[in-house]
Amino acid sequence: MRLKFAQQLSFTDFLQKEYDVLIAASGYETRATTLSEKVHTRVRRKCSIGFKERSEHPQRIKNDKVFHDMKFDTYSAREGSFEDVINVLDEILAKEIFQEKLSIIIDYSCMTKVWYATILNFFLNKYSELSSLEVIFSYSPSQFSVPKMPMPNRYMGPIPGIFRVSASYKPTALILGLGYEKETAKGLMEYLDPQETYSFYSKPAYDDRFSEIVEKNNEKLLASLGSDHVYTHSMSDIKTTDSLLSSLCMSLRSNYRVILAPLGPKPFSLLCLLLATKFPDIDVWRVSSGDSGNIYDRLPFNCAPILCRTVFERRNNFKPEKLHKAIEH
Repeated sequence: MRLKFAQQLSFTDFLQKEYDVLIAASGYETRATTLSEKVHTRVRRKCSIGFKERSEHPQRIKNDKVFHDMKFDTYSAREGSFEDVINVLDEILAKEIFQEKLSIIIDYSCMTKVWYATILNFFLNKYSELSSLEVIFSYSPSQFSVPKMPMPNRYMGPIPGIFRVSASYKPTALILGLGYEKETAKGLMEYLDPQETYSFYSKPAYDDRFSEIVEKNNEKLLASLGSDHVYTHSMSDIKTTDSLLSSLCMSLRSNYRVILAPLGPKPFSLLCLLLATKFPDIDVWRVSSGDSGNIYDRLPFNCAPILCRTVFERRNNFKPEKLHKAIEH
């Protein structure tokens, strides 16, 4: 299938509909069940995917019980395994695919980047017999938590099983989505040695401490880039953020090999992935500490989820409309 368009969706509009399938992640964060508890009665079939790693973590056990009480079907996958996620999706959607139309909610709040990238790629490359596929990606913002000591980067490269390194002799332009853990962005810059580097980070954020700690932990990097290479954006306004990101990528593509490295908020990561579906020459990279990475129990912030509605259509029906942006304007 092909991505026809994507658009930001209000929570009010989101609650006006019934849905076929809801897929959420059961991990180590309290917010893992936040969306499901609000909308599970509006969904015909509900599924949770739990991490195979550290399944005895206390918060994981609590989340599993909440999902069980809401009558979710349960599955499991390794944190960094795209193969596991594909197998789970095949199992979940084996019967659903015989419908003409399908509406799916993906709560990626607690999913790894490999998981939600694989889910997006799955819908792009399977199930062409559907005439209409709507996938709503939902993210529940979290309360501020103090960052832990950074762990060594064990993987830096394209997302496994999804995006490949472009065969290009052009110099590299790196676009970073900054997170708040120290050294991660610096390590990637040293590894790639790009000719041009740009950064994005959330400001304003739901809690000002997020922006403050990003600026503090990336102080030297931001100073070295200069103000014309630093972009700030509101995490809740993905439409405007996409405009900034898309315009920058379009200005760089002809002269540079563009690498997007979203290290920070997941809504920005999703925008990077959506943009890369439009332009295969744009690479999306991840940085990972592997199974030894830090675990945070993130509590839900008292606000509506950030929703991105995507619509897919059969490839033979595809019309190249507004390809310059990931989000519809």
